[in-house]
Amino acid sequence: MKSQPTSNFIRLIVSHDTGSTGIRIPNKFIEKHGNELLDKVMIKLPNADVWQLRLTKSTTDGIWLKNGWSEFADHYGLRFGHLLMFTYQGSSIFCVTIFSANGSEILYPPPTKTDQPTIPTKQVKLEDDEDQKHNLNINNDVGECSRKQRLEDTKRALKRAKLNFKSHKPFFMVYMNQNHVTRKSGPSVPGGFRKKHWRDSENHTKYVLQLAKKHGTPKTWEVAVHNAYFMVAGWMKFVEQNGIAAGDICVFELIHKHQNVLAVTILRS
Repeated sequence: MKSQPTSNFIRLIVSHDTGSTGIRIPNKFIEKHGNELLDKVMIKLPNADVWQLRLTKSTTDGIWLKNGWSEFADHYGLRFGHLLMFTYQGSSIFCVTIFSANGSEILYPPPTKTDQPTIPTKQVKLEDDEDQKHNLNINNDVGECSRKQRLEDTKRALKRAKLNFKSHKPFFMVYMNQNHVTRKSGPSVPGGFRKKHWRDSENHTKYVLQLAKKHGTPKTWEVAVHNAYFMVAGWMKFVEQNGIAAGDICVFELIHKHQNVLAVTILRS
């Protein structure tokens, strides 16, 4: 069976009291999917959490996610400047990714300790068209849609960076995810780059990092390497001292092959 195409929209939080106001669903989305939405929709988060929220219809102001939104907003600490990306998966299911005011994805709290949400059964009358029948499948991994979306976002971001970054030196790019900036895992060096450019790659144990295009004597960071991964201890010093955040892209240029020195350009998200 051919899968239903997704439809995305974003919402910027413009009030510190978003819990009481809710989130308005864009008219263009309603025009396309309004007659298939149920009165309750399912929200999936990257931390594998699942929420069930009720839609509220206003005769003058469109369709809102409101009933249950206050608890959702409190749980994720939504405040002025936060950005939410909604990815519609069909059957009244949305995947939601939350970004802080600085543009980086938030650190999600542990999933709520609630029972699996019940399946919505009643359809909201959002258009005059005749109701459609829908089968709701919630047995898929709740994090699958978010992982797919983030993979697509990563590919698009790297593609844009490759178009805009030029160098005559060997280089590779890494999209900074949450693990890279939260002491969980350093980035890895691509296999092709290692084989072609690493000196004594089998016994290689460290890199020296420095910021690209800095005048004077550059500051350097020594980062140990194990099985092609930057070890967390040295890597996190570089991350913290240079304000690297999830969503940034780091470009690593090999500027001294025999000393394994990499100049790093940080492309902010």
